[in-house]
Amino acid sequence: MFSPTPCSRIWPRWKRPRRPSTTPSSPSKRPSRRNATGSTTNPTSSTSAPGNCALKPGKPPAQNARPCSAKPKRSATKPASSASRRRWSAKFTEYAKRALNLNHPDKPPTVAAYDGYCTNEAAIKVFEAPKPSLRASATKLRTGELAELQFKIDNLRSWKGKITWTGEGLDPEQTKEASWSNTFKADKEGQYTITANFSGDGQDHSASVTLSVSGGVTGRLYGLGDREYFGATRKLKLMLQTTPGQNLDDDPCIQRYRRNLEEQQALDACLQANRKLPEAKRKDCKVPPRFDLNECGVSGTNLVGATGYHILWNASPNLKFKARETEIDNTEVTLDRMTDNLPVWAELRTKQGGFYETVGRTENHDLEVIPPTFRFKYNPSPAEAVVGKPIQVSIVAEPAVSDELIDYRWVEPVDRKELPEKGVIEIIPKDSAPLETARHRPRAALRRHHRRCHQGPVHPRPVQRAHRIPRPQIRRLG
Repeated sequence: MFSPTPCSRIWPRWKRPRRPSTTPSSPSKRPSRRNATGSTTNPTSSTSAPGNCALKPGKPPAQNARPCSAKPKRSATKPASSASRRRWSAKFTEYAKRALNLNHPDKPPTVAAYDGYCTNEAAIKVFEAPKPSLRASATKLRTGELAELQFKIDNLRSWKGKITWTGEGLDPEQTKEASWSNTFKADKEGQYTITANFSGDGQDHSASVTLSVSGGVTGRLYGLGDREYFGATRKLKLMLQTTPGQNLDDDPCIQRYRRNLEEQQALDACLQANRKLPEAKRKDCKVPPRFDLNECGVSGTNLVGATGYHILWNASPNLKFKARETEIDNTEVTLDRMTDNLPVWAELRTKQGGFYETVGRTENHDLEVIPPTFRFKYNPSPAEAVVGKPIQVSIVAEPAVSDELIDYRWVEPVDRKELPEKGVIEIIPKDSAPLETARHRPRAALRRHHRRCHQGPVHPRPVQRAHRIPRPQIRRLG
């Protein structure tokens, strides 16, 4: 602060009072001044000092008094020059940087200029070093289980780069896409190390995780052949492998099932051959009784009470299971999808704290679902039909298919009468001319039905064009 003297008042240059000129060499010849009483006073008296400001009457002059012509001193707390300001600003900035990193005060973080959109201000943003991490949904797995992997990098400034996954058991498609996530499948026992690496801006950031796979519960699914007809209902049976290396096919009951499966394949070949023959030359295909898999072992074994397992039945695309989740080793499934490759499998789970955890699964059973054979059936037969009498025409599928799975659409004759039963019409011949009836297009109808109701894959074979059946002769009585 300024000294509290009368000289502390600073006047503008154009308002400063004029001072009388004095000669320092002859102070005795200086002119006298008159005071308020009219007496003269010597300028060199004790009330004033040469070169100092006039003091109030009755006060001695201060030692080392500041001359009136001297400029006031600057405050000690305010920088006196631009260099001092720069030094003070640099020290303040250094202390601020150290305060931002409280855990490591001796190593301040890297400071980079902020490249955002700022107006009339200078911004500084602090970037920490990137920290990569690789997390797995589970590190301890059983054979057949899946683990979801997620790669993450914190404090990454630039996201332009390439991700590389290395390790066994990874999903090939996700590895090729080089995404931030991947899936690991435990096919066999052992230790697996999965590594994810990110390369960008000339730097590599990688992280690893180790997964442990132990032997899980294994089993096999029985009840389905390699080729099945659309609409068929089959009973599935799950056989568990009780000892390592056990061959379930050596069981006598399973061998009987295999022989019955060969008979079903012979029936399939017979039906396929009849498709290429006219109706008059078709053979009668013997349908063998289907073997009941529940005869193998105890029927309806309660797996929860015996081994503590809960079974989840699966298919891709999904099929119509009578019970998708069971506590017994069997269920029924209806093949309401028509495709070349349909995998079916079962998962074994245990209850852990209110949730089910998968402990094992069976291998996929791949099968092909083919369309059945369709033919017309007349009641009465064309040989017994009479003019003016109604004739019922129906569509018969071999093997039989539930009417709920097929959409029947008739083309001819135009003057037909559709009955409440699906796939059945009634016609009345007006004369003895040959009767024309357009054959039903089963494949096209099945494709339309799947496309509208199931949205699943359909049979890829080309659709046959509708053609006319041989014209039956109608005889007139009398």
